[in-house]
Amino acid sequence: MGFAQAEFQTARHGEIPTPRLPTPVAKAGPLFFSLNSYTKMRGFSNATLAQAGMLLLPMKFNDASDRFDAIEWGHCFHLIAQKLHARESSPFELGMSPGISFVFDACGDVEIIDKPPVATASDKLKRQARHNAGSKPELVVHLVSSLRREHLVLGKDTLLLPCLEPAQGRGGSVADFLRADGCWALPSTVLCREIASRIQAFC
Repeated sequence: MGFAQAEFQTARHGEIPTPRLPTPVAKAGPLFFSLNSYTKMRGFSNATLAQAGMLLLPMKFNDASDRFDAIEWGHCFHLIAQKLHARESSPFELGMSPGISFVFDACGDVEIIDKPPVATASDKLKRQARHNAGSKPELVVHLVSSLRREHLVLGKDTLLLPCLEPAQGRGGSVADFLRADGCWALPSTVLCREIASRIQAFC
């Protein structure tokens, strides 16, 4: 059974009993991820994950610690730009918005998993699982407003990126979105522009 079929179907179907978080956490920031390992979060329902609130910072899964660690936006842009440059694609083709996940396989292909009805999403993921022949994809990117179980699907590299709808953000650069409360979510339009600029640097 491929990663997508096993992981996304588990995420989409059948809520499990909701455990209580060890401490109330208003925002899904570094504290939340230091208290909760990946293995532990896999036991949470969507309702429990929703208690964590809005994702504050870009996070990358660390297999050695079984946790998501905060990383710089620049590193995220570079990882995604490398994959898109290899397949001569633009980030604007991905339809970036909160709730979208995209999966890069070893062949350079990308599968976009959006927010359709469950059956449609499952069909997409079954195709992706067959294509991957049971192996993890090279890179999985989840654009997140608040955490859900679908965001716990892993690739060899896995990013959780705090993403806003275009209307929620101003124009401007990445630095313009650093907020006093520690939230550094970016509008999807800014994500696309920053990734595109990295792709141009490779040319």
